[in-house]
Amino acid sequence: MNAALLTLLLLFALPVLADDEVAKIKEQELEEVRQRISDLKKSMDRAALDRDRLTADLQRAEVDIAEQRQRLEDLERERVSSEKRRRELDVAIDEHETALEREAAALGDQLRAAYMSGRQERLKLLLNQQDPATLGRVMRYYGYLNGYRRDNIETVAAKIRELAEFRRQAALEEAELERIAGERNAELAELDAAQERRRKLLAALTERIESEGREIERLGA
Repeated sequence: MNAALLTLLLLFALPVLADDEVAKIKEQELEEVRQRISDLKKSMDRAALDRDRLTADLQRAEVDIAEQRQRLEDLERERVSSEKRRRELDVAIDEHETALEREAAALGDQLRAAYMSGRQERLKLLLNQQDPATLGRVMRYYGYLNGYRRDNIETVAAKIRELAEFRRQAALEEAELERIAGERNAELAELDAAQERRRKLLAALTERIESEGREIERLGA
């Protein structure tokens, strides 16, 4: 083969070799694109699973938060009712204390009147020589009246002690309700904070899925 023929054959072979190399490069680039698309789809699938799981957590948390708020509303109603009951007990105690003071004053007046009346009746009996039975009847009357007064005072005092105990129990109940409400409010704040973190994470996952979806569309164009 002469030199001219060899040169001619090489000239024809060069384009063939170049086309093969270009084809290989294009195939490699296509494979890289296919691999990238596959990786993106897998990433999107994982993100979608995380998104669905997070969405379910958000929904459950919303139910928990709603229930917690309902419990707080119930506690507040109980606290208001307890406070109202305590105020009513305060009023009742004031009324009974006033009645007690009134009965005690009346008993004192009655005892003084009985004493003075007794002295006067005895003096009249001595001066007028009346029947001593009259004085006995008068003293018995005052004795009965004084006994009634004393019994009434003890009844009122016992009622005051009873009301005071109810008031003490109401105050303890109110304090306990406030303590529980404080704990529930703290729990609610934690639930709200956790819910906000979930929302931010969900937004980030959604943005990631959308971004990867746009990249897949661009690579597949």
